[in-house]
Amino acid sequence: MHVLLETRDLGIQFGGLVALQGLNLRVKSEEILGVIGPNGAGKTTLLNLMTGVYRPTSGHILFKGNLIDRLAPHTIAFLGISRTFQNIRLIPFLSVLENVMLGRALRVKESPLDSILLHSKVKAERARWRDFAERMLDYVGLRNEADKEAISLPYGKQRAVEIARAIATGAELLLLDEPGAGMSKQEKEELMNLIRDLRARMKITIVLIEHDMKIVLNLVDRAVVLNFGVKIAEGPPDTIKSDTKVIEAYLGAGD
Repeated sequence: MHVLLETRDLGIQFGGLVALQGLNLRVKSEEILGVIGPNGAGKTTLLNLMTGVYRPTSGHILFKGNLIDRLAPHTIAFLGISRTFQNIRLIPFLSVLENVMLGRALRVKESPLDSILLHSKVKAERARWRDFAERMLDYVGLRNEADKEAISLPYGKQRAVEIARAIATGAELLLLDEPGAGMSKQEKEELMNLIRDLRARMKITIVLIEHDMKIVLNLVDRAVVLNFGVKIAEGPPDTIKSDTKVIEAYLGAGD
């Protein structure tokens, strides 16, 4: 597996607060990488840097060998990096299908004039756009829910819609920010199966932030542990769970 994304001495600070410091990280193609750590460790900040929401104050981010740390979020999304958020952000008045189509919009070539004239070429492009979104719903098992209002679905299915919308952008690298938050035990099992299936069927690379250690230990190929913005451990899940630095970071140092 080759390196798809790499950070080199990556850091960011907000005033006097150092949120991330000297982070060297490699994400390999088609792996599921877990990023874990206690609250305030810098996990979501890392995803914000990878997607252009924040710009680093030091270091660099490379995607497929090219620097991306000064690019706008929509440009990074077009290059192949997409994400979900801790809180589900579906468009309330749109259907499941329309929410997923929205994710594909950045790759649809249609001018304002095309939208008015609606000539045959535009209609054909829109049909392809819809077909693609329907295939994404097939991937997440929601084809039969396509016409329902997205926010009317159970929580776990809403999360699946959000994932479908993210991959509809054409993502090669999918960043999931605590996808299991607020889910029941059954919904978490379904989520893990969905993530495994996406990796297998779409050959997509996934970076996962998650607090539920059961999800991490049973899903990821490798885990990186952050604490106070610094990487303190990295390796297979079985190694990470017995690392003394990791245990102290989560539970506090013992006597």
